[in-house]
Amino acid sequence: MPATTDAHRAVALNTIIESAILLKNEDDTLPLTTSGLKIALIGRYCNQTEDKALKQGSVYLGGGSGFVMTTRSISPLQGVQDFIMDAEISFSADASAAEGADVAVFCAAAHSEEGWDRKNLSLPEAADLVVKLRALPGGAALKVVILASVSGAVTTEWLQGADAALFLFEPGEQVGPAIARLLTGAASPSGRLPVSLPEVDE
Repeated sequence: MPATTDAHRAVALNTIIESAILLKNEDDTLPLTTSGLKIALIGRYCNQTEDKALKQGSVYLGGGSGFVMTTRSISPLQGVQDFIMDAEISFSADASAAEGADVAVFCAAAHSEEGWDRKNLSLPEAADLVVKLRALPGGAALKVVILASVSGAVTTEWLQGADAALFLFEPGEQVGPAIARLLTGAASPSGRLPVSLPEVDE
């Protein structure tokens, strides 16, 4: 019996969708009507699922004794490119690809694992990149969507500058296909927050 089958992957995909939390959706930013849109995926974690800086585990699977290695993870960028065929998709690790775009989708991640606690509750790079996106020419009109993969509570100082935000708690290898469906309305987030989100220094 194969350890991974299409049925297993379908369960993994559905689990991400059912646990995804729509934290903010100003002016009905989501779901996106993608036809003719210029969509920029921003942040290194849009295009990578592994990070050598992590002691154990991976970006979207967490770490620790329960971590299971996989070679089948699909990045948000790949998932969006495979699913959205009627929009112009671009990517950059910094804010640059968002110049001239209609929508910027920023992938952020806060990793923790067994034996390695986070130093603080910030969502790394989020606040700075949101400011940089808004500072671009035309940035005030840019729709900014934050995709936050988190392992627990994070502070939300970045949320005010975003139009929409989705929370994913260690989503797993099907993160790319799930995000594509959540962005477009092919699937709806139905999770609820299991934790409170504090203000900075609260």
